[in-house]
This record gives sequence, C-alpha cells and structure tokens, in this order.
Amino acid sequence: MSYSSTACSPRAEPWLSSRRCPSALASVRLLDLERGSTVFMAGASGAIGTLAIQLARLRDCRVAASASVNNHDYLRSLGAELTVDYRDADWMEQVRRWAPDGVDAALAIQPKTGVDCMRTVRNGGKVVDVRRSTCGRETDRGEAGHRRDAQAQLAKLTQQVASCHIHVDVEQVYSF
Repeated sequence: MSYSSTACSPRAEPWLSSRRCPSALASVRLLDLERGSTVFMAGASGAIGTLAIQLARLRDCRVAASASVNNHDYLRSLGAELTVDYRDADWMEQVRRWAPDGVDAALAIQPKTGVDCMRTVRNGGKVVDVRRSTCGRETDRGEAGHRRDAQAQLAKLTQQVASCHIHVDVEQVYSF
C-alpha cells in the first residue's frame, strides 16, 4: 500500500491511539522547548519523529533531523529546516554548522543514538532518549513516561490533526 495523505481523515484515528503518539507527546514535553529553540531529532522519519517535528514547529522551534536521504523531502515538508543522512560520516558536523554553539535540545529516537545526540547539544542543553539507551555522560536527560494529562494531550492532538495543523500519513492499517 502506498502512502496516503490522511491528515483530515478518520484513518488517522488508530495511529493517534497507538503507543507512538503518547511517546512523541511526552518526549517533546520533556525537551521543554521554548519559542525559537533549536532541536535535533535522530531517526526522525518514523511515527514518533514525524509527529515530534510538527509539535516542535507548532512551538516555533527550529528543527534539524536525521534520516535516510529518501526521507529528507518528506521531513522538510513537515517543517525540518535541516536534514542530514545518518550514514554520512560528518552528519554531526553538519548539525554543528547549522547550530554552531550546539542545539538547545535533542531527541534520540533511533536506537543507540543517545551518545551521538549528546555531541550535537550545547552545554546545558537537554537530550531525551526515547529508547532509554545510555547517553554516556552526565546531562539533563529525560525519558518519556506516562502523565495524568495524557488523555487531554491526546484530545488536543486529535483536534490538531482534524483541523490539519498536524499531518499524519497512514501507510497501512492492520486489523486485529
């Protein structure tokens, strides 16, 4: 099945109730992004990353993201200002050229990217490791967990999807 644009479609509803949606919401919340913040997202082409990019952009943040080259146009269409190929040996330097003092925050989505994310973050910045792998140095590091207001956050997100402020692509729907 090919990708279909479903931002204003009921097909997006099962995705919103999946575990990835709360993970993206909690991860962006833990980054504590302020207007104008710079954020790097490692492995951003999946469900968590594509939502996290849009949530950060709704907060008027600047976003850099890593993914394979064939996903770069898609990530830019969601709001990523800089896209880097995680296979490039110099991808961290590309991010540092974009944010010379380091990004304010990073989201390590792809497994085993926490340490590399640390190298893109400024002193005093924050890294949230979605997979809870070891980052390798003392930092203000968070892990996405459950919150009581998750239901309200999901309701707000559902409204943002329905009003086309957030775009959701549903590649496939599985029946259980």
